[in-house]
Amino acid sequence: MSRPSPAISVSTSAPAIANGHVSLLQPPEKQAIRATRAVSMSVSKTSLLDDSQYTDVDPDKLFMQYPISEVKFVQQRLRADADAKQEELRLMVGERYRDLLQASSSIISIATSAQRVKQALEETKEIILSQEEPPLPQRTSIQNGTDTHLYTLQLLSAHIKLLLDAPEHLWRFIERKKYLTASWLFLLARVVHRSLVREDEQDIKWSNEGVNILEDFPLVQRQWETVSQFRSQIIHKATLSLRDYDSTVEDTCAIMVTLHLLDSRPLTETLSVFLSQRSKTLHNSLSWQYNSNSAELSPHKQNGHAVTSGLTNVVSSDFRRRPVREIKEATHTALDAIARTVKAAKGIFEAEESRPSLVRRVLEHIQSDSSSSSDTAQGSPTELYLTTQSLLTTLPSSTHFLLLPPDLRSYKPYVDLDSSSSLVQPLQFTEKLGEWFRKSISNLQKSVTRWFSDLHSVKELWSVRTSTLRWLPTCGLEKYELSEMTRVFDDLCRHRAVEIWKLRITGSLDSFSQRLDSNLLSLTEGGNSKHKGAMIILSTNA
Repeated sequence: MSRPSPAISVSTSAPAIANGHVSLLQPPEKQAIRATRAVSMSVSKTSLLDDSQYTDVDPDKLFMQYPISEVKFVQQRLRADADAKQEELRLMVGERYRDLLQASSSIISIATSAQRVKQALEETKEIILSQEEPPLPQRTSIQNGTDTHLYTLQLLSAHIKLLLDAPEHLWRFIERKKYLTASWLFLLARVVHRSLVREDEQDIKWSNEGVNILEDFPLVQRQWETVSQFRSQIIHKATLSLRDYDSTVEDTCAIMVTLHLLDSRPLTETLSVFLSQRSKTLHNSLSWQYNSNSAELSPHKQNGHAVTSGLTNVVSSDFRRRPVREIKEATHTALDAIARTVKAAKGIFEAEESRPSLVRRVLEHIQSDSSSSSDTAQGSPTELYLTTQSLLTTLPSSTHFLLLPPDLRSYKPYVDLDSSSSLVQPLQFTEKLGEWFRKSISNLQKSVTRWFSDLHSVKELWSVRTSTLRWLPTCGLEKYELSEMTRVFDDLCRHRAVEIWKLRITGSLDSFSQRLDSNLLSLTEGGNSKHKGAMIILSTNA
């Protein structure tokens, strides 16, 4: 038996009857809209699940707790979220995939390029190995097993190195007051510059080696312009250093030779410059003046109290240590400047019994070769008997300067020993020094006379005189010079002693006259009073 077919669903069957009324059938779209509205109305009326509970909800519990409409709504929400996440994942994977494709393409391109480079290198290696070895270059000339062009470049570098280092070394020598060494280095730098820019017969032919110094190395000319300015600096500093009377004879002689070589001054003129600079030093010493306002005991106040006239006379007549000490020092300083100047001039320009003068020996050493001048330089300071070789060894780059040609390493400034500019006649020297000595003594007399005016007692004067006469024999002057200075100083002391005694006698006479006048006045007044008293007594008796 066959079962009857099921009845048709509500949506396709006859019109439904609700609340006693017949409702007509409607199309499916309108039914879906109505269902959605009903679901929304029902969801709005009921408490829906939160968005955070969608993922954690259990389907069984969902069907048990909520109606079908709410379950459908949750289904729709979950499906929309899943679609959104799926779209987001698709976009993200698409971007990363493009980056991955680009990176992979770059890696493949780099690998291909590296493979091509490797292949090219292998091909180059094969080609090079297949070639025959090139023949050795034929050198034009060999000098001591070294390439001539390389040797020329080494010479050129040594020349330029000396010019570049010269300013630093010149400043160092000037600061140390080694003026002869500085002048020697300056003259050597000048010769090096000339050997670079001028091609004389004795110098290297730079143009033969394809080197044009002025065009290829403009630094050479600019550096020489810097070095050339040191000439005036050395001359000026050396001239000013002649004022230092504490300098040794050797240092002073080195300055004389510096002025003779660098400034082309004759020795007679250098002697005049030396004496004029020492005159300025002596003038500074003689311009000293005792400050009587800062004496040990002020004539106005003593321990905060005013000093009476009687105490002032005691102070002026007593022995004062401070003015005596300062006047002694000033006198000894002036005499020491004169004595050292005379000794230095004689030690430099005066010839000994069996040897020429010191400056003459230095000039002869400059012109002679080192072998013949070794005996002359024995026992003498190396600063005076200087050579280019010894100068270069003191420089920091002495090893590099060994590349200089032999004529530069053995360079010596030219000195014409037969010229009158390299000689000082003994008579001329004696006249110049004697004139300076007499003039200095005359200036000393004026200043010592002014200083002695601050000595107020013979005791103070005698203390200065005794100290000075005890010091004079130790200054190293000759007998006639010592006798002249002693005579002058005794005359000054004698003159001041006479003045002090005259002032004392004049003061005593004035004091005696005042006391005598006051006594006579008192006696006269006493006699008049006694006479008046006797007349009064006689008148009363009568």
